[in-house]
Order: sequence, then C-alpha cells, then structure tokens
Amino acid sequence: MKNEKGLKYYGVIFLVSVAAVALFIGFNLYRGTDMTLEYTVGIAFVPFTFTLILFVTDRLIQAFMPRKETEMDAYEKFLIESTELLKNDENFEIEDFKKLRESERFQRTLKQIYNIKTSNESEELNYKMVKKRFKKDTLEYRAVIKIIE
Repeated sequence: MKNEKGLKYYGVIFLVSVAAVALFIGFNLYRGTDMTLEYTVGIAFVPFTFTLILFVTDRLIQAFMPRKETEMDAYEKFLIESTELLKNDENFEIEDFKKLRESERFQRTLKQIYNIKTSNESEELNYKMVKKRFKKDTLEYRAVIKIIE
C-alpha cells in the first residue's frame, strides 16, 4: 500500500496556488496599487513554478529516500501470504474465505500468529495455545493449522 501522490494532488495544489495569486492580484487592484504588465505576468508564473518545484522535490525524495516498511505493511504481507496458502489448498472454498473473514476470533488469532512469527518467543508453546482456541473439526482450526505449518 503505497502513498504516492498522483496527478490529481498536483492539480489541486496548482488550482489552490492560482486562486491565491488571483486573490493577491485582486487585492492589489482593489487597494489601487500600480501593477505593471510585467509584474502581473511575472506573478502569473508563480503557480506553475511552485507546482513544478513541488513535483520535482517529491520525485527526488521518493527516489533517494524510499519509504520504510511499517508494521502494518508487514502484517498485510503476512495476510496475503496466508491467503495464498489457503487458496492453494483444495480443501478451502470461496464460502470458507467469507466465513473466515467474518469470524472475529479467527481474525484475532491471525494477528496472534503474526505476532508469534515476528517475535523471538517460543513458537511451539504459543502455537499450541492458539490451536486450543478452536475445536478440531471447525473451519477455523483447519485454516490455523495450514497457516502455522
């Protein structure tokens, strides 16, 4: 999940800066300030240059300072890997995925499994505790066993 700034972002920045320049010019005209054509044309380039400088600096920052992976990104990657494991298993159908997604106990267990895998604690003991949460004949239990293995 990347937070990249798209063309819409820069368009909004450009429009806001155009509005700010228009207000500035309007205010100066209202005050009766003598505004020459060169001054007005020069100020009209401010939104273009401001937006261009912002765009270039954003791209340079993205190129030289890549975004670090956050805890949420790592958890989402774990969820995707777990989903792929279950998809590759022929024992799980589409309805099963819906039931697993809606099960709060299973979702909490997934978070616990992720924490066990990322921490340096004893996996064997913790996995035994996680397995005990569900009855052996349930869908959740089969999914947890598949993800743990």
